[in-house]
Amino acid sequence: MAPNRIFYHADLKGTLSENQELSLDANGLSAFGRAYSPFMGQPHEGHTGNVRRELMLERIRTHNPNIARRFPSRFRSFFAALTIQDAKVFAHKSATQTNNPIRIFEIVAPPGSFHFRDMGWLDFPESAETATYYVSYWSELLTKSVRDNPFIEVCIDLPAKVGRTVETFIKSDDFVWRAPIQDEYEAP
Repeated sequence: MAPNRIFYHADLKGTLSENQELSLDANGLSAFGRAYSPFMGQPHEGHTGNVRRELMLERIRTHNPNIARRFPSRFRSFFAALTIQDAKVFAHKSATQTNNPIRIFEIVAPPGSFHFRDMGWLDFPESAETATYYVSYWSELLTKSVRDNPFIEVCIDLPAKVGRTVETFIKSDDFVWRAPIQDEYEAP
């Protein structure tokens, strides 16, 4: 059997601790899913921002015949990065504001529980092409053909486990992002 895989997560909200078990709640939702659960079952029209995006992504995941539930829902997932540096990038790109130190944790994912997605598909301004971008996201395509720098997120279908703290940092403006190397996101 393949070994567990280590990824990295910047804990912007300060809710993680070493050796913590990450699991679904009684409703089958992750912490991320619980944040959007009040909006589930509603049409995505009329919502804006992240709510609209997440409802559209879930609708495409469940209804597009080319995608049709091949992948776990984002509402059942925990999100991580390939490298410590990429976890820092995620923290810097996040709208979550904090002046507190941010800890980066290892996230231990069982074999077969994770998928790589290019978040670049989620960053395009909403347009008539949005649904096509979201299908590309679910299809594990890279934005490299559209943009120079794909930004890979790791979607981990729970359960998983928090490992050790590997770094602590504070958000700053002195930050440079690099594109991931393809070997980092290909399955071993």
